[in-house]
Amino acid sequence: MDSSRPTLFTTFSRCGSPAALALAVMLGSTGCDERAANVTGMQAVLENAAATIAHAEAGFVSAEYKLANPAYAQGGQNVALENQVVRYEYRQEELNKAIQDLQTVATSTGSSDGQKATALKLLAGINLSAARHQQLAASDAATQLVAAFSSQLLDLLAVIERTDAAGSVLNQNDAELLTTLNREIASLTEQRDTLDNQHRTLTAELESEQAKEKAQRSLAMKKTAEALAFAQEAFVVEGEAHFDFLDQESAAKREASVASIQADSHALAIAGLEVSISGVKDRLDSITKSLNEVTQHRDTAAKRLADTQTMQRLHQAERDKRFEELLTRFEALTAEYQSQVVQPLEQTREKINKAIERIETALKHAPADARDSLNLDLLTARADLAGVVTQHAIAAQSMAKLTQTLTDGLRRTGVPADSAIAQAQPTLVQQRDALVTEAQTVISDATTQAERSYSGEATKNAVEQIRNALNNYSAQLPNAG
Repeated sequence: MDSSRPTLFTTFSRCGSPAALALAVMLGSTGCDERAANVTGMQAVLENAAATIAHAEAGFVSAEYKLANPAYAQGGQNVALENQVVRYEYRQEELNKAIQDLQTVATSTGSSDGQKATALKLLAGINLSAARHQQLAASDAATQLVAAFSSQLLDLLAVIERTDAAGSVLNQNDAELLTTLNREIASLTEQRDTLDNQHRTLTAELESEQAKEKAQRSLAMKKTAEALAFAQEAFVVEGEAHFDFLDQESAAKREASVASIQADSHALAIAGLEVSISGVKDRLDSITKSLNEVTQHRDTAAKRLADTQTMQRLHQAERDKRFEELLTRFEALTAEYQSQVVQPLEQTREKINKAIERIETALKHAPADARDSLNLDLLTARADLAGVVTQHAIAAQSMAKLTQTLTDGLRRTGVPADSAIAQAQPTLVQQRDALVTEAQTVISDATTQAERSYSGEATKNAVEQIRNALNNYSAQLPNAG
């Protein structure tokens, strides 16, 4: 797991330790002295769930689990990957145990309102943590898929265009052929220069966003470390000092969460820029390659015209062969895009919506003095949902743009006009537009919630940072239509 990414305790739950959980539970109990003297059965279940979550997030596998999984820590070429898989499975098993305990507390008639609110808050945190992991994987997949397939598909398109162009001029005389090739060289040179300028501009923007993301990640790690230090201090002191350290821990966690949101906003921009740069670079390489080849064709035009009809048939056969390859690769792209990007992002949204539902339910049980914190959790979760839908819209835009480029290129050739690529284009545009509209609605709803009154300077600052993140998401949305 990427250590710079927010975890279950550093992101939305803000109940990152048993000490913090104890404070949250206390808000719903009958009194501090009574809680210290006699922890109720449901409070014990909550404490156990918090300890299980903390253990799962620590990244260490128990000795018992290692013994039960002989593949762990054994030698071999894939030992690191195997250990990572075992650690992930162990983490999921531990979280499942915690989920069972928390669901018991949340639904038990023996639980106080404060205990139910705390359980629901932690369950929402688990949902959001899982969503973050899944969103990161989908984001990486979207960037890598479009970049990898763009290079392959655009190369094939360039071959089809070159082959079709070469075949279409074979019946012309030498003068007409040279005129056509010189015109194509001029056009390719202009396209190359335009793409080169675009590449330099996008690279400068990428470096700026990377610097901003790095700064925010560093801040998040710093505040997370501070929160841990405060939590450790709280365990060794009593009285007012104990609660002071808990307050400082919560404040540090909020700052870490806000920094993580800002970093995610920059990461989203980086992902989009990387896809754009990759597409421009691939197109630039393809154009440059075409320019060199067309120049060579011009210089050897007389030789290529030796057998006009035979060469024309060869070019058409090569064009059709490359077109079939293009269709096969495009079908592979759409299948992998659906399984690695669309489905995971839809599952991510389901997890976030479940977390939002649980936080809203927690608000119904929480005491008045705990609702500001839960409202901030709710706003942050909705901002996270806005980020996911925005990311999905950007990924859909990348697919729509790539398909449009392929469709436009193929229209200039002699391949069938009703190909699978041409048929897919309107559907992809509709999907993109629907996602943009949905993202605008989610961002608007979250922005409206951000306008409500919040108490506490730190909370107000956090809300302002979330509002800025929502503005960033709105700015990153592609244009519909």
